[in-house]
Amino acid sequence: MRLWDLPTGRLRSELKAHDGGVFCLLVTADGKMLVSGGHDGVVRLWELPGGRPLAALEGHSGGILDLATDPRETLLLSASSDCTVRVWNLADLELVTTLSGHTAQVRSLSTSPDGGIAATAGNDKAVHIWHLSWTKPLAVAVHEDLDFARKRASDESLREADRRRWRFLEALLQTKFRYDIALEESVVSISDYDIEIEVDPS
Repeated sequence: MRLWDLPTGRLRSELKAHDGGVFCLLVTADGKMLVSGGHDGVVRLWELPGGRPLAALEGHSGGILDLATDPRETLLLSASSDCTVRVWNLADLELVTTLSGHTAQVRSLSTSPDGGIAATAGNDKAVHIWHLSWTKPLAVAVHEDLDFARKRASDESLREADRRRWRFLEALLQTKFRYDIALEESVVSISDYDIEIEVDPS
């Protein structure tokens, strides 16, 4: 990787970044960090303008083909030839989750202006739309979110640390809905009061 000074065109530095080639680059909005993805399956973070290495995010089993952040730059998404997209927390550089669903390498990705949706496209000729549910305020969470959190908490493909986060969210949502009774398509909120439900056998 070469870092150039603009507008002079002077070469600032040359960095040995990845084994086997650099496939994609991303610069944060404040211009202070560069993210690179390579053939070696590693996502690397660099300080700008000097190019000092900051961190290496590992876990993909294939090359990194595209990178994106949410508008607030709290999340970093990496698309890979291993058919997955990994979502990283930029604050602590921990893996948030792995998006699996493509059957061929994922070539491109993008996020919506509010950061709640990610779209990915791959060589399987499919576009996947993902709800980044952890960005949703708990105040507007619905019962489907509890079902989703419960499934993620029991997903054996996730690391134990990630499953613990989903179990914590599951516990929060269970508390939020502890006074609700689901009746087919409707939800009755009973707050602190008791109610009786009479079922017509006919």
